Amino acid sequence: MLKHVLERREYFNQELDWTGIRFVRLESEGNMMNLGVILPGESVPTPGIVLTLQVIYDYLYQPHITLDEELRGKGLAVKIYRALVDRLGHLYSGKGRRQNPMVDRVWAKLKIDPTVDCASSSIGDACWTLDNPDGEDIRAFIEG
Repeated sequence: MLKHVLERREYFNQELDWTGIRFVRLESEGNMMNLGVILPGESVPTPGIVLTLQVIYDYLYQPHITLDEELRGKGLAVKIYRALVDRLGHLYSGKGRRQNPMVDRVWAKLKIDPTVDCASSSIGDACWTLDNPDGEDIRAFIEG
């Protein structure tokens, strides 16, 4: 599988459209669900991407993502998060739960995307689709 990832290096140097990213449910336990990430032009989940969704407070989707070294630094996490916002309606990230400072950069880029609405406070960040009917409730939760 690593050979497949290394051969795809040039693919990631090209502009990747987040709208072509798809997700498949792999397994779940309790409030955690593992997803496979299928990039545009592929038919199976991309090796080297570990994506878990955690449901917080029974309605907020908090992603946890790990990318292999070869896949980092190409804006892939931001595009995966943006695709998740589109598919799920929103994403949330509690600031106290973040272990990797790179996640702050992902959220900073997501928050400047004009195709989503976002809120940020000391408790966390959230972004949602512009047509999400729960958007103002999510904002109220974040901004307290």
